[in-house]
Amino acid sequence: MSSKSQIGQLQKDISAGRPPLFTVLLFFLLFSGPPSLRLRDPGDSLENVIDPSVMMQVSIWVVAGIWSLYQLRKEFRAGSSITLGLPDKLGLLMILFLGLSSFESEAPLLTAYKVGQILVSLLFTWIFVRRYGIAKCLDYVFIGSVILCAGIAIAAFVAPDLVFLFEDGAMRLHGDPVAPLPTVATYSMILLFVKSRQIPSLIFWPLLTFLSTMLAISLTRHAWFLVLAFLVLYFVRRSEGAVVRKIGYLFLAVFPFVFLFYILPALQEYRATDSIWSLTGRTNLWFYLIDVALTQSAWTGLGYYSASRILGIDFNPGMGTAHSVFVEVLLGGGLLSLIPCLALYFLLTRKALQFLSKNRTDLEFTCGAFFIVTMVISLLGGDFANGEVGITFWSLAAAIPSLSLVASRPFVNSPIRPVPSAAIGTTPMRADQ
Repeated sequence: MSSKSQIGQLQKDISAGRPPLFTVLLFFLLFSGPPSLRLRDPGDSLENVIDPSVMMQVSIWVVAGIWSLYQLRKEFRAGSSITLGLPDKLGLLMILFLGLSSFESEAPLLTAYKVGQILVSLLFTWIFVRRYGIAKCLDYVFIGSVILCAGIAIAAFVAPDLVFLFEDGAMRLHGDPVAPLPTVATYSMILLFVKSRQIPSLIFWPLLTFLSTMLAISLTRHAWFLVLAFLVLYFVRRSEGAVVRKIGYLFLAVFPFVFLFYILPALQEYRATDSIWSLTGRTNLWFYLIDVALTQSAWTGLGYYSASRILGIDFNPGMGTAHSVFVEVLLGGGLLSLIPCLALYFLLTRKALQFLSKNRTDLEFTCGAFFIVTMVISLLGGDFANGEVGITFWSLAAAIPSLSLVASRPFVNSPIRPVPSAAIGTTPMRADQ
């Protein structure tokens, strides 16, 4: 199918209405994990220990999988043209090879479950974005993140042992097992500024104060960095003067060094800075796991997620995963899984960086910046199989190619850029906006 035909199909076949209540509820449940609301021994997953929380989570993911397959069946029976983009194909190829690692896994049920979560996340978000738009998806990501931040705040008073973590000689409000506070606080802060023009001041300022407080007491350095870097880029992009923008871009270029050598040392009292050079022990873990992966099963891996659960705990009892999507995929699924994973990230990152330019629409800029943020979180330990990072990652993977395709095919003799409202959830905007 040609690019022009794809654009026409996007505009014609997809209806960007309001999702049914059941679909919205399912989106929130998948985005939230759903929360386990209890502390669990990492070894229980390897030994297939089943408790009510596990049964609830499995049930929700099974329902989401059935819903996705049913919606695809409806699409086929209606004769709709279902066109998968290259990111979707790369994702499915990666999932295929990760699934094959179940035969090498010491905990095959755990591996199959985690691979199934990736597949459901990909299918569910592809259908959701196709029908209701990426703008609607980002709205729900924002609402879901704020709700989870509020839930963590309540748990901090009601069940502090559940959400506080003792690390580097200090107590941190980490959020697990309600939700990873660094991730949901970062998402909430970024989208709050993106939507600042739509939110009344009486809501915006108290919410900004609440989220800033939550982000501060999380004591998570990469979350601070991502939020501050986004805000610099956001305000530089909104500035009208060319001189101001140049100064802003210059500051953005030196910002990592300012953050590393001035801001973090000033916070030494709250979080030790010496661990930042090893990313809080991540780099040592990565070298260890990569060495094991390449020497024991370089091509097919040792079982997605289960291998890192075993080896990570052996290396450090506090490390239950590989703390990086690339290392997790390499260790679990080998090079056969890592190659499409790298290609997927490279393709999406290249397109996302293009969306950061001044002449892009606000929605394109938001998707580009939000993908970069999500990518960094996944590289530092965010699970792109499920939950906040997984649903956001696969939603953007479905939306970014459509945005890029539309932006590259403007109508002839028209200053209006054709934006398929159903595909990305927005109205047409002028190309010079």
